[in-house]
This record gives sequence, C-alpha cells and structure tokens, in this order.
Amino acid sequence: HCENIYLGIVELTRKNPKTNINSLSRVIRIATQEDIDLWQEVQKKENDTMVSARKAATSLKLDMKISDVEYQGDGTKAIFYYTSESRVDFRELIKKFAGTYKVRVEMKQIMLLYLANRLSICFNFSSSLSAISDKPDQACRTMW
Repeated sequence: HCENIYLGIVELTRKNPKTNINSLSRVIRIATQEDIDLWQEVQKKENDTMVSARKAATSLKLDMKISDVEYQGDGTKAIFYYTSESRVDFRELIKKFAGTYKVRVEMKQIMLLYLANRLSICFNFSSSLSAISDKPDQACRTMW
C-alpha cells in the first residue's frame, strides 16, 4: 500500500480542544527510538539533498528553483518543492533524483506565499521583518 507515513508529536493543550478529532491523521503506532533515530538521520540529509538537487536542475538547464526538500519519516520518499515562472518538464530530473537519492520522488510547485509560510517570514512594508503564525495569508494578504 502507498500510504504516506510521517512521524509526529500528538499534544493536547486544552481540556476540550476545538479541533475535530476525526479530521486529524490517524495514529498508526507509537514511534520507537529506532523510528526517531531514522527520522533524525533523514532530516539531516535534507539540506545537502536540496543543494545537490539545485545543481542537478541547473545542469539540466531547467527554469526552476528547488526551494526545499522534505523526506518522509522513514526516508523512502522525498518531496522536492520548487518555484518556476513557467511549466517545467522535469522527467529527466526525477529519474536523476530517484537514482541518486534512492527514494520515491514527488515534485510540488509552490507559490511565493506558500514559500513565505515555509520560511515563516513575511515581508511587511510597515516594519522590516515580522515572524508570522501558521496563517500567513492573513498577515500578507495585502502584499500578494
């Protein structure tokens, strides 16, 4: 089966949370120390993978920028986030990534607002820089 499995922390901060419990992802099992160690190991590879992925995209002369790389918790899949002004044929790049990193590859085109959210930064014209919460669209709506 092809289900995406992620490692996460479940926290309850209120006695009666407003979040609908049915809308949350299902917890398969409690993570073992091996799971946590593997997750930390693949997390360490994300930056190096992003740098080499950028070089690969440049060498293939693709009009795109790799903005981020995120490995699935068990290291079997990597999501490559990219920005581009136009449509990109990255079939050759995916083959290269899959061969180099030995993972299933997913490419996700992101917009600048989403990128700002991932970086947790919003350029605000009234002040220099301001950190934003998980709702960047409210803070930055007038900008975009």
